[in-house]
Amino acid sequence: MHSGDKINFNTKKDPTAHYYSIALNNYFVSSELESIDDYHSFRNNLSCCIFSFMVLESTIWSIYFDGVNKDLETEYQYKPVLRGELLTRRQKFKKMNIEEKYNTILKELHDFTFNERESPFILFKEFARFRNMLVHPESTYTTTHIEITDISESNWSGELIDDYYSTSQRSTVEFQITGFANNFSDISIQDCQKALEIVYIMRRALIDNNIIKPLILCLNRNNNLTYESEDIIKDLFVHHFL
Repeated sequence: MHSGDKINFNTKKDPTAHYYSIALNNYFVSSELESIDDYHSFRNNLSCCIFSFMVLESTIWSIYFDGVNKDLETEYQYKPVLRGELLTRRQKFKKMNIEEKYNTILKELHDFTFNERESPFILFKEFARFRNMLVHPESTYTTTHIEITDISESNWSGELIDDYYSTSQRSTVEFQITGFANNFSDISIQDCQKALEIVYIMRRALIDNNIIKPLILCLNRNNNLTYESEDIIKDLFVHHFL
C-alpha cells in the first residue's frame, strides 16, 4: 500500500467491523490506563473481551445471510443451497450454540469445517465459555456483623466480620488451554490480547479459505484516527497462541 492509494469500503450493512473496532479501541485505552486507573482499565478490558466475541458471532451470521441473499453482490461461489430451505431453517440455527452454528453453516454453504480438537477451534470453544462467564457472572453478597469480644459497664469492643455467600452453585470456571481469567473480577489486558488473537486466528482461517474478506477497521490511538486492516493484530502484542 502506498500514499495516495484508495481503499474501497463495501456497503453491506454488517456490524462486524464496528464490533472489531470497538474491541481494539478498548484495548488501546486499557493499555494506556493499565498502571494508572485500575477501575477504568477493568471496564475497557471487559468491553474488549465481550466485543471481541461479538465479532465472531457477527461473522458467522454474516456468512449465513450472504448465503441466503441472492441479491447481495459477492465474488464468492457458494455451494448450491436452496434459499427457501435455509430461510426455513433459520430458527433452528438460532437455537444452536455458537460452535454448532460455525460448523453447521460453514458445512452447508462452503463444505468447510473446523477440526474441533485442534486450534483455532479448541481455543474458540474456551473463548465461548469465557464470554459466558463474563455476561453471566456469579453474584456474591456480603453480610457484615460485629462479634463482641469485650464488654464493660461503660463500653464494649468487638471484631468486624464479613460473611460472603453466593447465589450460584457454579464452581470456579477453569480455562486450561487458553489461560483466561477464571473470575469475573480478575480479567486483565492479557485476556484482551487472547480474545483478540483468537478472533484473528478464526477469521484468518476463513479468509484463507475465501469464505470472508478482510475488514478495514476504524481505530483511535492517542486521539489519532486511522483506518487499518484487521491484520494489524499480528503486530500489536506478543502472541499467546500463534
